[in-house]
Amino acid sequence: LGEGIDNTRKHLPCVTSVTVKEMIRGIHIKPKYVVLIALAMAAIMFATAYIEIRQSKKETLDALAEEAISLIETIDHSAETTVLSNIEMENLIATSLLNNGATIAERETERDLTHDWLAKFAAQNDIFHIDIYDGKGRLEESSHAQTARPHTLDTVLFRELRPLLEGTADRRVLGLLANPFGEGTQYRVAVARRAKSGFILLELDSRYLLEFRKRIGI
Repeated sequence: LGEGIDNTRKHLPCVTSVTVKEMIRGIHIKPKYVVLIALAMAAIMFATAYIEIRQSKKETLDALAEEAISLIETIDHSAETTVLSNIEMENLIATSLLNNGATIAERETERDLTHDWLAKFAAQNDIFHIDIYDGKGRLEESSHAQTARPHTLDTVLFRELRPLLEGTADRRVLGLLANPFGEGTQYRVAVARRAKSGFILLELDSRYLLEFRKRIGI
């Protein structure tokens, strides 16, 4: 019986093996399809890479935009702080000069103002110039030698200070102005005289303002 089975197996064809081989041999892919498949795969890869690059670029741009906004806000805040500091500094300087002017006006009610006293007072209080003018804008006394200054005040400045002569104001902050008697600029205030008609003009040199800004870090 065993020999009969073996003989039967010998005479049976190898159907499975032959069929697979024939199927493999029967598959023929045309070159154009291979090219199309390769192109399709390349397109998919390119599209994927492009999307990733765009996404990465967008994230980078968003990050840069956030940094730029933060930098602008910082600069804006710094600029605002600087402006406010400058305003506060000028207010302090103006207040100091006006107080000095009031002291001078009060002293004049007790005794005459002399060049020597004004020069000493100016040096003690870091005041560049102290000039005493009468009601017509004529220079009466100064902390500097009078020969170095015109004896009549500039018409425009005199008009600006007229309220002090008319009694409608007792002080005036003129701010930073060009020096009409020479080079440079000075910060000026004026205070009405009490003993007689006229005003006291006090000046601070712009170089002092610059040094003061440096000292306080503005």
